[in-house]
Amino acid sequence: VFNMDHPLDCLRHVLWMLMLVHLPLQEVHGFFPNIWSRTMGFTWGSITHQDMTEDAILNVTLRLFSEIPHPTKGKRVEEEDFKDKTLLADDIFAAFYGPEVSAKRFRGAVAEVANANAAMDFGNMTRDDPV
Repeated sequence: VFNMDHPLDCLRHVLWMLMLVHLPLQEVHGFFPNIWSRTMGFTWGSITHQDMTEDAILNVTLRLFSEIPHPTKGKRVEEEDFKDKTLLADDIFAAFYGPEVSAKRFRGAVAEVANANAAMDFGNMTRDDPV
């Protein structure tokens, strides 16, 4: 099938085959900016930039609520209570403030920051800048 008239043709063929064998072993690490790019890419199990931002904000909030006591009740949130659970703003707020305080505005702020962070991936000035 292959024309091997030149002595280097065999070497080129072997190198090409080695490259093809090696490529599938490589991993690609990255993320999609938002839910729409994940949807259009048919990558349902992937994590988006928005997901990472929301997770980071909720983790920092949980850490903060575990380190400082409530201003009037004096209690702290136990991080162990949230171990191996999906972090939700409502659950974190209820553990710290009690069920009488709504996390609605906090959820809105988290969504705003996450959306703005994901939008940075599409901006002309920031799209190709890794920093």
